[in-house]
Amino acid sequence: MDKENVVDEKTLEENAKQWEEWVHRHLNKLLDVYLPKSKNCDFNIKYYPKKIEELESGPVYDKTKAIGVLLSFSLEFTEEIDVTKPIEE
Repeated sequence: MDKENVVDEKTLEENAKQWEEWVHRHLNKLLDVYLPKSKNCDFNIKYYPKKIEELESGPVYDKTKAIGVLLSFSLEFTEEIDVTKPIEE
């Protein structure tokens, strides 16, 4: 997020909405650029479960709840692309 767009006086809801809009805008731009050049796409989701206890044998996780998620797209292009060109805003 751009530094000038983050204002401490905003409510949590306002900051969350601004963050959501930023992610949507940038993710959609990346998809607009790369999906048309792709012949295959793989999408993965990895949840980070909530740790509920720390034992000597290791941490115990509640696998029914997540504290985070990793979303990944893997795209295979139909031909080589030039990655030195910036993505237009």
